[in-house]
Amino acid sequence: MTAPGAPTPEQLHTFEATSDSQRALFAVAIAPNGDAIARYGMRGDVVVIVQEPDEEMRELAIFLGWDQERALFRLSNAKRKVFADSIEKTGDRNTARWLRREDQRGNFRAFAISGPATLALNFQRGRGWAVEPT
Repeated sequence: MTAPGAPTPEQLHTFEATSDSQRALFAVAIAPNGDAIARYGMRGDVVVIVQEPDEEMRELAIFLGWDQERALFRLSNAKRKVFADSIEKTGDRNTARWLRREDQRGNFRAFAISGPATLALNFQRGRGWAVEPT
């Protein structure tokens, strides 16, 4: 990427993981798509990454806008609002707050769906990727 404030390739491949499963997801779904994720993110969009979801997570991915083919897509603002409102009703206020947040230029977010799990990720310019604290 060459846009002002765009992340470097090294930053796109830096990840503060807390488990082997998080590192594996990063290696297969996020790192190979770093440039595309950054392009969406630099526009202020939340990116959804889908990697071999189980049936329940497949339904969530489709609800969020997945075409069942592409590995990643932009989460529309309308779907983001509906998802935040819905997930907050289940008691997950942290994820709802994360979905509603506006990022500073150069920072962005990705929501990963893999197997039976989801993972909210933050990219911070100058640091790289980290899992959103729960």
